Amino acid sequence: MKKPITPLFFSGLLFMATLIFPASNLPVSPALYPVGGTTGFSATDLKAEAFAILDAKCNTCHRRQNPFRVFTLKNMNRHGARIYKQVFVLRRMPKGNAPRLTDLEYRTLKLWIDTLNL
Repeated sequence: MKKPITPLFFSGLLFMATLIFPASNLPVSPALYPVGGTTGFSATDLKAEAFAILDAKCNTCHRRQNPFRVFTLKNMNRHGARIYKQVFVLRRMPKGNAPRLTDLEYRTLKLWIDTLNL
């Protein structure tokens, strides 16, 4: 009779895989770095991460409430100063019951805005 494979077996297998294939060369989110720190990521990668946040957390409401302020990869740099003011200075966005930004998302947006040299 075969023994069932347990979750403990899979965790041991995962541990062994990390020993064989270290994760040192895997991409890490720039949001894990402190604001102002050196990320080692290109501005393009950081912009893509920031856009993912804007699209998931901001565009959901903007599409309904303010369709002229929907963020795209092409226009997001142009709106950087306004995003900074609304999110970090006035703390007006996101509004109401909109999806809240996590600390990592705030740091990622701040890092991206810092690259704009506003």
